[in-house]
Amino acid sequence: MSCRVVATTLLGSVALMVACSKDSPISESPEHDVKAPMAEGSPVRQAVPGAPPVVDGHISGRRTSSLTLNAAEVRSAPNPELLALSEDEAAWLDRHAYPTPEELQMIHSFDAEVLEDRLRTHRDAKAGVLLGHQLMANGDFQRAVSVLGAAATTGSIYAMQQHGIARLERARAEGMSDAGWQLAFVATMEMSRMLGDHNADILIQRHAPDFDRRRHADAILRQVNAYMSQHGAEAQLRGRRATGPDPRPNVHEWRRLEVATELDEFQIFDRRRR
Repeated sequence: MSCRVVATTLLGSVALMVACSKDSPISESPEHDVKAPMAEGSPVRQAVPGAPPVVDGHISGRRTSSLTLNAAEVRSAPNPELLALSEDEAAWLDRHAYPTPEELQMIHSFDAEVLEDRLRTHRDAKAGVLLGHQLMANGDFQRAVSVLGAAATTGSIYAMQQHGIARLERARAEGMSDAGWQLAFVATMEMSRMLGDHNADILIQRHAPDFDRRRHADAILRQVNAYMSQHGAEAQLRGRRATGPDPRPNVHEWRRLEVATELDEFQIFDRRRR
């Protein structure tokens, strides 16, 4: 198969099935109650993909293959924040429970009860992330906020980001004033940047493209400080150290991508397991 055909397949597969997800948005703490009834998924039920699948009695390993895309193809992917430009970045994405594009495409095929059990019993961030996406796709933003808040306590940067998105979209679905919730959302994304994800701007542009960060810079900084204090206090209550910065690899490659021409090419590493 040619690289161009593979590229088309990849770009077609990275469609994100997220229909983004009463008090002050500035003072709200992440909800951790995951006891409400679960939303029904599709009849196709699969176990949570938290471990490598078993093929012919053997645990399969990670693919080490990659394909070459030009800059325009990478930038036009529906969810470039899920792509890895190196094996190290693929490992970082896995460590912080970023789903693969394929997992998001088949989000309703995962068993919601299994996902909930994995989150509740094993504090499995990936299970919480997938369950949160299911709930948002079903329009259940309130429940998604609770599930993703619980997943975020594991230290998953992606769960933290999705918790912020779910809170913003819940407010929008309930017809609340958008300004304060956008501020809270942008502060959450800035906190995720401080903790390591240099691609936080992708999510800000997607969910709050008209928010004036320069005008609200002081308020954002105060809110980030409040969130970081809350982050540390919660870790202390749980008897562990607060998660520190864990930089996402390839910051220079991603910045080069922003100004690259169609003649520039980038390696995209396959995060699926075989």
